[in-house]
Amino acid sequence: LSLPCYAAMILWLGWKKGLVTIVIFSIYALIIETLAIITGFPYSPFEYTGLIGTKVFGYTPFTVPFAYVPLFLGCIYLAGNMTILKNGSKDIKSGETPLGPKILFIAATALLVLAADLVLDPAAVALNFWNYLWPGFFYDVPLANFLGWILTGALASGLALLVLGASLQQPPPRGVVSSLFLILSFWAAVCFYLGLFIPGLIGIIFVIYIL
Repeated sequence: LSLPCYAAMILWLGWKKGLVTIVIFSIYALIIETLAIITGFPYSPFEYTGLIGTKVFGYTPFTVPFAYVPLFLGCIYLAGNMTILKNGSKDIKSGETPLGPKILFIAATALLVLAADLVLDPAAVALNFWNYLWPGFFYDVPLANFLGWILTGALASGLALLVLGASLQQPPPRGVVSSLFLILSFWAAVCFYLGLFIPGLIGIIFVIYIL
């Protein structure tokens, strides 16, 4: 499911910058997940089971970046179209983007990432992909996890501003959001299959929004 996003990034940025961007976001995903497992911050204490792949250094499955990177980049694409990219390329010069659009971009990305996690996390917990030490009110997912995802999304958007810079002068190809569309479609269906109707409905609304 991650391949369409990866292909679009390479077509947009070229092999070198496209691969470097994917690798940077992959490392970011591994670092923040491993930090969360070791410290409990920012998602609250949890651990992965052995169902989704070998764990890097015994903490985070190697498969995690393949799920997180398309999610981050897809939400960044959508947020860019809502905020920064709407202002025209003349305001998106490296280091010269006005503060207002940057703040809106970061906030929009954080909220979109949160919406995606509202779909993915309940289903993953129900399938025993990972477990929280202190299960929460929303299908056993704690509130701290969702607050953590707001922070994670905000940091990811800041990373995008830093890494992509002037590349945001040109809107990314729509393929960047295609993996997010596929991921949400898949997990919304899983939610309905598992009887998780509120997350499933959120997923359907998100998919319609992407369309």
